[in-house]
Amino acid sequence: MTSKTATDPPSWGYIGPGVQSVQLWKTDLGPKQPEVVLLRMNMARYNEFSADPLRWINDHHIFDDIEAKRVFLTACHLPRAKRKGAGGKGGSTPEMYVALHHDPNCTVNVLAYSAQF
Repeated sequence: MTSKTATDPPSWGYIGPGVQSVQLWKTDLGPKQPEVVLLRMNMARYNEFSADPLRWINDHHIFDDIEAKRVFLTACHLPRAKRKGAGGKGGSTPEMYVALHHDPNCTVNVLAYSAQF
């Protein structure tokens, strides 16, 4: 039986259909404060998230039982096809990666980017 080390990659947890997360403050890799979460989601779930990020974060209990009060989208890099208003290449749906940084004032900073550029 092998034990995990600090260099082992964290496991993605299931949030719901099309959404996975890693809560870095619960791993050996991330700081305990500020709380940092990485989300991996399909474009349909990202569209739901981006329509009302504050509500989505709180409804999905991303930071356990702590309610976020404000959200700032600091950067967003959409897939090329989405920027042009077209569908994905070859019918594929691009994934979005979203990094959330939760500070002690219950503010969440969001950085979102596509796995397809």
